[in-house]
Amino acid sequence: MNHKKWIAELVIIIALVFVLNFSVTFIAVSDFGIITGQFLNLFAFLIFLIWSLYRITSLKKSNLSNLYMLFNTRFSIKELLLIVLIFVVGNLAYSYLIEIDIVRSIKVDVYRHFSLNNQTFEEYRLIILIILVLIIVVGVFTEELFFRSYLFKVQFELYGKYTWIINGISWSIFHIFSNTNFIALLPMAFLYSYVYQQKRNLRITIGVHLIMNSIAGYHLISKFIH
Repeated sequence: MNHKKWIAELVIIIALVFVLNFSVTFIAVSDFGIITGQFLNLFAFLIFLIWSLYRITSLKKSNLSNLYMLFNTRFSIKELLLIVLIFVVGNLAYSYLIEIDIVRSIKVDVYRHFSLNNQTFEEYRLIILIILVLIIVVGVFTEELFFRSYLFKVQFELYGKYTWIINGISWSIFHIFSNTNFIALLPMAFLYSYVYQQKRNLRITIGVHLIMNSIAGYHLISKFIH
């Protein structure tokens, strides 16, 4: 695959993410409600997961058995310590950058906001939390499988030792239409990709990613409740 093809694929996915975010937000403030919107969100991530697995298995040197072997080995203390280190350093970098006015101003916010009041949350608390957990888990595994397991291999054939830079930028831009500031996310993105390039261990990036998204999910729920 040449660079034009993977860039085109990434652009299409980002465009679909924009459509998804706009649709989910529109549905949430309409008569269909937030539950319907989040089911759509979960369904979209499942489709993206299937697509990611398809792209992985289409590569000659990578298939599902390789992924199974990756997760079938014992989790080590070194991996855990590296996860903690990436989490701390990445959070510190994000917290610092997000306080810079010019970084904070570069926030693409093109879809409507919505609030989740206490009555709605209490009425659907269990369903909302279950869907949120599923979205976090499926979303993390999907992004890591696509960006680190699939896209990284494609990019590595083209860019070699500089792949961590290209991959980090790719993953950061993927968040351009999310609640995360994609500029402030860059150090974290570079850290993820660099560690993966050095270790080729998907469990490390998945571990950090799960922690980060779980915290973000908690803050998201807290923000929407008034």
